[in-house]
Amino acid sequence: MLSNSCSENISNISPTKIGLRVGYLAVIGFLGLTGNVFLLISLYLDKRTKSAINYLVINHTFLDILQCGIRLPLYLVNVALNDNGLGYTLCTFHGFLSGIYFIGTTYTLTAMAIFRYLVVCRSPAIKLTPMHAIYAIICVWLIAITMCLLPFWGLSHYGYNAVERSCLPTWNDGLINQVNAVIESMVDFGFPLLVTFICYLKIYTVLRKIKMDLRPYRCESISADTCLHSSDRAKKRFTLTLSILFLNFLLCFTVWSIISFVIYPVTAGTACVPDDVHYFAITMLYLNSTLNPLIFFIRMPSLRMKFFFILETMTGRKQPETTLATS
Repeated sequence: MLSNSCSENISNISPTKIGLRVGYLAVIGFLGLTGNVFLLISLYLDKRTKSAINYLVINHTFLDILQCGIRLPLYLVNVALNDNGLGYTLCTFHGFLSGIYFIGTTYTLTAMAIFRYLVVCRSPAIKLTPMHAIYAIICVWLIAITMCLLPFWGLSHYGYNAVERSCLPTWNDGLINQVNAVIESMVDFGFPLLVTFICYLKIYTVLRKIKMDLRPYRCESISADTCLHSSDRAKKRFTLTLSILFLNFLLCFTVWSIISFVIYPVTAGTACVPDDVHYFAITMLYLNSTLNPLIFFIRMPSLRMKFFFILETMTGRKQPETTLATS
């Protein structure tokens, strides 16, 4: 239950501010949707698509498309009206999609970290196949769907949150729901993020121990040994790219996570977070999905080449003959 001052701050937002919020969120969503669609096509065209880790990247990209292409447009309706313009059914659906995206993305990043840990830190004899990735993706979706169905099974329920402008599980109705909120927070975010952090810490420790330099390296020699060394650098470059992806997730989700999983549960939903601060936190969530394809295109030369290939195909220019470097 919001305090009177908090409710007044939300209801007294000027039309100009509402228009600006809708405008820049729409731009972020458009850029995110376009970038992730291009990334998905680039991954499909890439020769390394059949690798296990690429299946996980595709799943991560699909979740970002879900975020920018479905969840954000629904959210913009409530932002524009500064109220629950979606109605109960669509608002509940939006809350369900929110959980699918957040939990699915968190566990997909964890699966990526585990796969890289097995490749870098364990025996080189370990061969991860696409079937391993498919099993991991199935587990990710089962966890996400199960956790998002809990409100329909009596553990909390989806209710409209005026500060969020969306429907979220309400955990402030009784001690049982508050305990459930803590458990869900640990299962949905705490445990997978801890595992992800430990995996990348182990990877970094191993790379430091064997004196592997993570700086960019180009094969400028025709020597086979040098080119083999360049291939190893490319693999390390990909590992670093995934760690940057995880860091981007942490940076973009930190403020919102503190508000949603610390401040509100501790105060039973009565805390009044300034609306501009909360809106900044929500904007960062959507910005995360926009930045993710940029990270891949900047860090991965093969995907960047495919991106330009797609652009040249769309504009009707002569298609260059390129050979992708595997990593």
